[in-house]
Amino acid sequence: MYASLRTNLPRDLMATTDFTFEEAGLGKSPLFPRHETVLAYLEAYLDHFDIGHSITYNTTVQNVEPISPAQSEGMPRWRVRVTGDHFEGKIRSKENETEREFDAVCVANGHYSVPRIADVPDLAHFKGLQLHSHNYREPSHFMGKHVILIGASASGEDISREIAAVASRVVLSSRGGQGGSGLQGEYENFTCQDALVRVDRSSGDLIFADGRREACDQDSILMHCSGYHYSFPFLESSGLISTEGGMVRPLYEHLMHVDKPNLFFIGIPYKVVPFPQFEVQARFVSRFLSGHFSIPDATERKAAHASWLTSLEERGIAKRHAHKMGDMQWDYNDRLARLGGFECLESWRSDGYKAAGDAKRLNPLSYRDKCEWRKPMT
Repeated sequence: MYASLRTNLPRDLMATTDFTFEEAGLGKSPLFPRHETVLAYLEAYLDHFDIGHSITYNTTVQNVEPISPAQSEGMPRWRVRVTGDHFEGKIRSKENETEREFDAVCVANGHYSVPRIADVPDLAHFKGLQLHSHNYREPSHFMGKHVILIGASASGEDISREIAAVASRVVLSSRGGQGGSGLQGEYENFTCQDALVRVDRSSGDLIFADGRREACDQDSILMHCSGYHYSFPFLESSGLISTEGGMVRPLYEHLMHVDKPNLFFIGIPYKVVPFPQFEVQARFVSRFLSGHFSIPDATERKAAHASWLTSLEERGIAKRHAHKMGDMQWDYNDRLARLGGFECLESWRSDGYKAAGDAKRLNPLSYRDKCEWRKPMT
């Protein structure tokens, strides 16, 4: 996480329905706060609802596996093996290793920790330094450097803007070459390029989709702002989940394992407002496990999943974009709420999301300080 990181969404939009930034004592923070403010909000949430005692820290989940036979509707009990601080109710402990059985498992390990390196032919022939945006902290290390960034999503645009203030030359490569276009008028040393398609084997130069070439040497830096992999190493032995191509499957509603509906995955979708969506997913899970509603049977879930896969293929959506939601998140959130029998998120949230997006397109460099959207008074 880089030192200057600010949210790209308004703080009021990010809050859960039951705890605002004002209630967390952070009501005077900027509309687009720094990462320290978001951490303070989460810590205040923990204290406000007194749930810290339910969390076991300094613990690594090593393995999660179903225990046969299944209970009902394909729902087995689960054996979880961890190392680190032991948690209560353990079955067996051996050399700092603990096992325990559960009626259900929710996987909520995030998907921003295993960097994805761009798949570029002959990348090994690049002569300079390569790194991932995951390891970027602040721009001083790039003083006077020649830097090429691959990927123009949030991190690519933020980091390229910071580096352009100190580097000798900055190139931001993205499909179509339009990523970061708002920076070109601000920095003479900044330019946009089309997608990087290969590295010249003899010279180490970068070749872009439009045929242009970027001369590079051993002092050049190639930064991959190319996203992350979904990773569930603790489920590998069970063979229950595939992440091939950047798609997590088989899941029903991006949330529930199709065959074992007491294995849940919170937070798989991206390009969303995260905390409220996590809340919706968590409420869906808790109400389902409490018996407040039923879900389609296994045959229907499998059919729905197959239909979704077919739809992605017909629309030409790559596997790695299967969980990308954007404006579709609101229908998804409402669908889960209706299925689970609880209130939908407030309608003003979609308005705020659109306003933030419009502000960024209008002022890509300064939208965080110029966005005029405010949460409606209630």
